[in-house]
Amino acid sequence: MKKNLVACFLIAFLILAFSAGIADASATVTAVEGPVSESVLRNNSESLAQIRSFLRDLLAKYEEGGHEAISATVETDEYHQLIAQADAFPIVYLDDSGEYGIGIYSSGNFIYVGGYMDFQRSGYGLWIRVVSSPQHMHFRYEGEWTDDSPNGPGKTFSRLHDDSAEMRNDAIQTVSMEMEGTFQNGYYSGAFYDIYHTKSGLIHIWSPFYESGIAQIIGYNPSGSPYVATCSDCGVNLNYSDNARRVGGINDSPSSGGVFLSDSTDLSGSYIPVIPNAHPGPSPYSIIPDIDRGSDGFIGEWNPIAGRYEIAGLPEDVSDQTMFMDAPFELFDSFWINGVVQELGVHYTVEEGSTRVTVLAQTIIDLDNGDYTAVAAFSRDDGSNLLDIVTQDFTVNLTRPANAVGSGISNADVSASAGQSDTPEHQAPQTTQNTPAQNGGALPFIIAGVAVVVLAAAVTLIVRKKRAA
Repeated sequence: MKKNLVACFLIAFLILAFSAGIADASATVTAVEGPVSESVLRNNSESLAQIRSFLRDLLAKYEEGGHEAISATVETDEYHQLIAQADAFPIVYLDDSGEYGIGIYSSGNFIYVGGYMDFQRSGYGLWIRVVSSPQHMHFRYEGEWTDDSPNGPGKTFSRLHDDSAEMRNDAIQTVSMEMEGTFQNGYYSGAFYDIYHTKSGLIHIWSPFYESGIAQIIGYNPSGSPYVATCSDCGVNLNYSDNARRVGGINDSPSSGGVFLSDSTDLSGSYIPVIPNAHPGPSPYSIIPDIDRGSDGFIGEWNPIAGRYEIAGLPEDVSDQTMFMDAPFELFDSFWINGVVQELGVHYTVEEGSTRVTVLAQTIIDLDNGDYTAVAAFSRDDGSNLLDIVTQDFTVNLTRPANAVGSGISNADVSASAGQSDTPEHQAPQTTQNTPAQNGGALPFIIAGVAVVVLAAAVTLIVRKKRAA
């Protein structure tokens, strides 16, 4: 009898111990491993501060050592690591006058130093290519600029990379060129004075005439092939090519939509919004109180602790949010959140008075919790394709059910909209707590119940046997 009782209690104890082990394992907090999200998004303030300091120093080096000082500085791994932090170009550092500066263009492939007017390259300027491999030819343009392009008298200098020149066996191979003349929107135009240097040391001097970048035919070789100029020194002809010559990189490098910095630029914000064709100067418009609706005209409610406008509470309590501006309604162009254009009638509405943009409640609910920048864009009445913008930062901080997130724009979309792929590498790791339902479900409780039943059966059996005795 005693042996049976001991055995039953031992079995029940083992079952309970086993179930406790499972229950303990199910309560363990585990971290879902994953890549950390990009720490540097488009125009991150810390990155811009670093780039501003770099450009300030680079400008000083140029003024002391000329274009060679620029080449020596930018043809390094440190430079490429620096510009990898930015997704919007150009990034320009201007002096206090706003009429002289240095900028990184064409995704970091070109540097400009010189004059500016209304945030466009204007006046005398240097345009230099960043050479990152022996396959690239050194190139620079020195001359006049208007309308953000080489226009007027100027010179171009081209030279094979030293390593590439060494690999060429052809003694008559051209290793460098100097071309002086007039440029029109970057294209070679009119009479030019060209000097070509060959690997063997020969120098050819040609004077072709260009129209829209194409040197014009002046005669034909005995073989029947056309030529465009004859060397004034040795009589060798320069053969015709139908490839239009133009200063490289400028098509990829419009100033509109870029970031312009000076020593007085406030970089305390986490994000400086940039949308295509945004005018980089101060906006003529601003957010004003919406007297008719009794609001201050901003999206969300001011949170004095966070120092930002915030939309908080339960998703079902979110209402439409209005951004009220003193901009002409007829010039309204588009509305953006974190660099992603929103669809009129789906994500927002707009009405006159002066201009009232209303972000629909569902658009807010679909946003993940985090910081956002709203941008209202307006056409300019100067005939350009530039846009004046009005911006506002706000935070979404909604109380959602466990594991619930928004279905719309997230902070990761900032990098995706700026050219990065929206891949898992750009998503932040998530921390989750496994519940009993996630690890084993009700299994520990079932096992514990079985143990109780076994123990109760054992006690009942013993009691019955005692009575029978």
